[in-house]
Amino acid sequence: MNDIPYGFTLACLMALVISVLVIIICRPLAVKFNLVDEPNSRKLHNGSIPLIGGVSVFIGTIVPLVLFFDLSEKVFYLFATGSFVFFMGMVDDHTGLGVRLRLFVQVMASVIMIKSTGLYVENLGDLFGWGDIHLGQWGMVFTVIAIIGLVNAYNMIDGMDGLLATMVFVALAGAVLFQISSGQILLAEQMAVLGAAILPYLCVNLGFFTKRKVFIGDAGSMLLGYILAWFFIYLSQSPIEAIKPVSVLWCLAVPVVDTVVVMGRRILKKKSIFAADRAHLHHLFQLAKVSDRKALLIIDALAVSLLLIGFVMSLFSELYSFVAFLIVFCVYAYGALHPWRLHKLLRQFVGERD
Repeated sequence: MNDIPYGFTLACLMALVISVLVIIICRPLAVKFNLVDEPNSRKLHNGSIPLIGGVSVFIGTIVPLVLFFDLSEKVFYLFATGSFVFFMGMVDDHTGLGVRLRLFVQVMASVIMIKSTGLYVENLGDLFGWGDIHLGQWGMVFTVIAIIGLVNAYNMIDGMDGLLATMVFVALAGAVLFQISSGQILLAEQMAVLGAAILPYLCVNLGFFTKRKVFIGDAGSMLLGYILAWFFIYLSQSPIEAIKPVSVLWCLAVPVVDTVVVMGRRILKKKSIFAADRAHLHHLFQLAKVSDRKALLIIDALAVSLLLIGFVMSLFSELYSFVAFLIVFCVYAYGALHPWRLHKLLRQFVGERD
């Protein structure tokens, strides 16, 4: 970081202020140019909601990083390729794009990032107690698939006010928490700037300070998934290895597990894995007649609890941590495949009835 007094604080403050200003300025422009989300059978919100949250996060993050940080090559290429994903998402928000075109852009961005930086998942860690699992050159293919998976996981979980943003905050907090035990905390300043840029969107999306809410759109959700994916790849791979690869799963647990299970259900029903439905975790709460605010609190508490469980398991071994994660996955999969039982449990838990 440059030798600017209180530079880190100024960078976070600038991210927050810019994000607020972008929301204020772009809200009427979004309405004018029809960059809005309309309610339908899957989207139960009221009225047309401007899709500018992603713009506020993107500009609010990029400007402070450029002005206050000496960006490394990897971070530069991350935001350069992330820009491809973001602008593709903007077009998708406005006109709608086919799945193949969205996947093509995501693949190209990931490949350019890998080829430009040499960064990819080569080591999965000691998952079975037999030693580290090295993927070699196949790690590049694995990385592209993982990036696409996480980008779409965060895109798909964006179906309830505040959910996407809070899941990102949990992931960022997890990145710091797991690094504590390794004795090194990297990318903390960049993650803090990103968090500061997200905060105004979260407040407006939840209706704090104003009732004129905004959505983050595909542009914002896919951008955040893309950034998080590369943050964790960088932190978990050699020569950094500040986080064990299995610990990454606990940081991203709710979006990853939810998306894998939902896609598995679609495959079993012989549907496209990208077919829209109402089978995600937040949809199960809505179908159980649980209020969105209560559902958000419960899902956030679940994500934090899983993060803490993962941190405790990481103090023992990677094998124990991986087995524990598989158990969590199986329990969630069982609940998702038997939604009527989950509905009953949720209603009893929150004390609500139809």
